[in-house]
Amino acid sequence: MVSPAVRAEAIRGEVAEMLGVDAQAIDPEGDLVGQGLDSIRMMALAGRWRRLGFAVDFAALAAAPTIGAWSELMSVSSDIAATLEPKTPEPLSADASHEPFPLAPMQHALWVGRQDNQRLGGVAGHLYVEFDGGVIDHERLQGAASRLALRHPMLRVQFLPDGTQRIRPAAECRNLPVTVHDLRDVAPDVVDQRLADIQAAKSHQQLDDAVFELAVSLLPGQRSRLHVDLDMQAADAMSYRTLMADLATFYQGRPLPGLDYSYPEYRHAIAGQESRQQPRRDADRDWWAQRVPQLPDAPGLPEAPGQHGAPKSTRRWHWLDPMTRDALFAAARARGITPAMALAGSFANTLAVWSSSSRFLLNVPLFGRQPLHPDVDLLVGDFTSSLLLDIDLTHTASPAARARTVQDAMRAAAAHADYPGLSVLRDLARHRGAQVLAPVVFTSALGLGELFRPEVTETFGAPGWIISQGPQVLLDAQVTEFDGGVLVNWDVRNDAFASGVIDGMFAHHVDELLRLAGSDECWDQQGPSALPASQRAVRHRVNGRSAALSGEALHDGFFRCAEARPDAPAVYSSSGDLSYRQLRDQVFVLAAALRDSGVAAGDTVAVMGPKCAEQIPRAAQHPGRRWRLPADRRRPTSRPDSSHPRHGWRRQRGPGVRLLSGAGVGAGADGFRRAAAAPPGDICHLCDRTHRSRRVGLRTVHVGFHWRTEGCRDHP
Repeated sequence: MVSPAVRAEAIRGEVAEMLGVDAQAIDPEGDLVGQGLDSIRMMALAGRWRRLGFAVDFAALAAAPTIGAWSELMSVSSDIAATLEPKTPEPLSADASHEPFPLAPMQHALWVGRQDNQRLGGVAGHLYVEFDGGVIDHERLQGAASRLALRHPMLRVQFLPDGTQRIRPAAECRNLPVTVHDLRDVAPDVVDQRLADIQAAKSHQQLDDAVFELAVSLLPGQRSRLHVDLDMQAADAMSYRTLMADLATFYQGRPLPGLDYSYPEYRHAIAGQESRQQPRRDADRDWWAQRVPQLPDAPGLPEAPGQHGAPKSTRRWHWLDPMTRDALFAAARARGITPAMALAGSFANTLAVWSSSSRFLLNVPLFGRQPLHPDVDLLVGDFTSSLLLDIDLTHTASPAARARTVQDAMRAAAAHADYPGLSVLRDLARHRGAQVLAPVVFTSALGLGELFRPEVTETFGAPGWIISQGPQVLLDAQVTEFDGGVLVNWDVRNDAFASGVIDGMFAHHVDELLRLAGSDECWDQQGPSALPASQRAVRHRVNGRSAALSGEALHDGFFRCAEARPDAPAVYSSSGDLSYRQLRDQVFVLAAALRDSGVAAGDTVAVMGPKCAEQIPRAAQHPGRRWRLPADRRRPTSRPDSSHPRHGWRRQRGPGVRLLSGAGVGAGADGFRRAAAAPPGDICHLCDRTHRSRRVGLRTVHVGFHWRTEGCRDHP
């Protein structure tokens, strides 16, 4: 039996190895988050120990992140479970190594999503980078690329129509092609245009006959630009780092030790594990099944009107220098928040400010490789999985509170990660009876090292252009270690969003990160208004106009139009257009239904339902009732009478509150037969956000309209 002291030292050594420090630098009783351990590496430790038979998970480690607590945890959970011990299969034979094998779950999602008939599809998942440096010998690069394809079989992968993949023998693809653009004797303005054209084409291309493409632009002044495009269906972001480091090594003429394991062998081993009983996966599936009915939608961000064009991604980026990064991360760790979750909390807050709801679904990719062989970390392939986070920032008032909320959501989901996010999405789609996407993504590569190793930039130059895109993704926020600091960038399908939305969101996100790095007090304060100055100026200009009182109520003009032009269109909606006559009849139906249910003047009526055209008859109701429009039915039923304080809505109390569901209120022919004959009255009163009555009619009748549109006074 291993003594607690020996076990604690072993844990201390593993943590130190992950952090790249000496074991003596780790305080065994100190908070490991404060000492630099982040969520990704904590999850890796949990997975490693669980495969060794210890009944530990990420949530248990995160609950008490100290060496002493982990040693105690492992001492009481050290029963070795033989079913959890993976058995590495025999190496594949030469013939079997070229047989088709199944796609990994994320590969399959990318394969399906790139089809044109898929929602938000028609896009290949790829990463394109340009390196600007000195002279590159293209023949030497050709030789290095060919050696790279021999070392990593996934560069020779072929995706088959039946949704499988096979590795083509090396004899079928001896040389990985390198395209050369010789621009050394071209005029400067022509060079710039040619480079811009190449960048535009490669940034959005879909590789069909290859998964790794190299090109070199030879430029005046002994300069070169290396163009590298990788199909992410063949290799993930971690594999990209390996590819570039190995390519630089081969270009420099240095050898690499051989690999005794391959990605096809890894996938066969995983398939063998999945064919056996998996009690932990079953338990995690049950955990998610209980939550699927309550899961929210993706963030409802302002969309661009009309049809979207060809899908193209654009990038926004900001580099946090080492001093800013250190200040931000130190402040987060002092509060028990990992750096990744501090960045995720700010991103989630930005989404909540611009979204139609402060509760939404966030997609988080994970990069995890099971240690089935010593060479696993040197392989190239797709090893990614995903988590779905149920983020609810409704009652969070400060950056620290938001980061803790996101961190708690991350820990809850990670504790049940044996049932991955893609499977949860499929279950959610079956529950709703329609396809469900999670197109807003937060990708953290913190703790994985620099994006490009020194030998890469020394050989090929500095990266001057980086962009990624993926199918069924609208916004991918990424944070990664770069040039001694942290690169914060968003890859966005710009055509999907209303003009100016993404620029305003990204500026708000970066501004908050800089404030948190510059002031410790900002972590516990609400923060300034998120409304961009340009939008504030528009609102001041529009709201600054005044006109003489008309003497009419809000609904008077509507009923006048209904009388004069009953068949003219009044509402255009995806659920069906309405004429003035039809809309007026619906108003009368609703009035009768409310009267029959006992609603009287002065009562408050809460409309339960999403924002849609069906709310308009509620808004056109006669005075004497107080309306709150709309209360989303997806919100927890335990608090239907509360609304977000951000929008100035008051909590209603007492028996005077009536709930109105969008379904069954005066609907159909029976409802029309019960309609009242007389139109609504001609007076209404509005209550502003402070509930001060402002008369706009002739008689004093209180009707409180609380209507949430796309923004409020200080929000976009």
